[in-house]
Order: sequence, then C-alpha cells, then structure tokens
Amino acid sequence: MSKTPNAFSPGISPLVDSRVDTLIKENQSLKNSLYLADASIDSADQAAQAIFRQTQSLANSKSAVGSIISGIPYIGELSNKVNVKRKKDRLILGSLIGFLMFVIVWYLFG
Repeated sequence: MSKTPNAFSPGISPLVDSRVDTLIKENQSLKNSLYLADASIDSADQAAQAIFRQTQSLANSKSAVGSIISGIPYIGELSNKVNVKRKKDRLILGSLIGFLMFVIVWYLFG
C-alpha cells in the first residue's frame, strides 16, 4: 500500500502553509474592503440625514418668512414687485444674449 501525499502529510507542508497564508491575506483584504464599504455607506447615510435636516429647516424658515410677509401687506406687495422685476430682467437679458448670438453666427457664416 503506497502512501500518496495529501494536505496532512508532512512532505507538502510548505505548499499548504503558503496556501493558508494566501487565504489569510485574502481574508484580511476582504475584511478591510467590507470595513471601507461600511464606512462609505455610513458617511453617505449621515450626509443624506444632514441634507434632510437642512431641507426641513429651510422649509420651516420659508413658511415663517411667508407668514411674516402675508401679515404685513406692504412687504408682500414689495416682494411681488421685486419678483416681477427679476422676471422682466431675465427676459430682457435672455433676449439680448439670444440676439447677440444670432448676430455673431450671421456675421461668421453670412
């Protein structure tokens, strides 16, 4: 009965040791990767919670400012006038930019 070397025989111990070392290193690498993934997920979750809190805070301040503006009619009227002027200025500026781009294209290719 001849003996064939297997993983438990002392003849191939260095080969088994190198494989075990490789598996241990691979296991440690996987643990490190999982730790980094968990840290990234925790960081993203904290950022999402902070954004949610900021959104709630802004919504509360917007409602508070809205109630103040509606309580004093002159301030509400003034803010409406400012918004109308902004829209008018945006329209004029957009039209001017569009017209100038048209003139430049007409000059270059015309």
